Amino acid sequence: MTNTKWVRTNKHRPCPVCQKPDYCSITSDGAAVRCMRVQSAKPSPGKDGSLGWIHKLESVVALPPLPKPRKRRPVDLAGQWAMWRDGSPELLWCLSMDLGVSETSLNRVGAAWAARHNAWAFPMHDSTGNIIGVRLRGFDGSKWAVTGSQNGLFIPGGLKAGADWLMVCEGPTDTAALLDLDFDAIGRASCGTGADFVIQYAKLNKRKNICIMADFDEPKKRPDGSTWRPGQEGATRLAEALTAKGLRPKIITPMYPHKDIRAWYIAGATRHAVLQLINNQEYWKESVHGQAIPGVQVTSRAR
Repeated sequence: MTNTKWVRTNKHRPCPVCQKPDYCSITSDGAAVRCMRVQSAKPSPGKDGSLGWIHKLESVVALPPLPKPRKRRPVDLAGQWAMWRDGSPELLWCLSMDLGVSETSLNRVGAAWAARHNAWAFPMHDSTGNIIGVRLRGFDGSKWAVTGSQNGLFIPGGLKAGADWLMVCEGPTDTAALLDLDFDAIGRASCGTGADFVIQYAKLNKRKNICIMADFDEPKKRPDGSTWRPGQEGATRLAEALTAKGLRPKIITPMYPHKDIRAWYIAGATRHAVLQLINNQEYWKESVHGQAIPGVQVTSRAR
């Protein structure tokens, strides 16, 4: 399929595997799908550090014709975010009460009220700090992005040079929770994106010791009936990529029964408790057979 043209899915022709309208691609002849959510035996890494999986379709899917594309003007994402930011500082307490993290940390990750979208907006950056996208979060927790956005990193202001650990989590609100616990932290747009940006950021800022705070997701089913956990497997792929570039990652997950660091923080997690997990975990290692494996199994799911 090296010469096959891949066409991005959208609301008019969603992914036949996960049924979602975004991120995935389907071949122009309708014979195969590169799904970004459902795993298969054929991984398909992207140039941006994302990882999808190839699914051959049992029957060829006829692609409906797309509506005539409209010409879109370039979007000034940084300008839009700055405008929303200037008009909403007094509203941060509402988001703070809703999420259980401090106004200070939300301010550091750039939270701004986007009245036009009836949602909160968070800037996404490349490894050098340029805004390349804006993530939106609705009152019901739904997430989407401003048109023209690229997935990037949530990079707070005021990170401390020379801190022992750089924490890498998923999303801006988990990043804010780690800031509340007095960690340096950056967030990925999702568990399967941003590996290249994390590597570049760590190297540019001389951050060698990195701890990936993985979400503990419930098992998801593949079409063949097997299961997988996106958060843990996304953390594993990031650890492999970091190790290959000479960095020293560890992986931890929140204490049971909490799914992510924000939930654990709201339940009473302390900086000391997180540091204990980090100190008790070994650095990621590669086996002599060339397959990346963790130094030990993740042990932070104690009951």
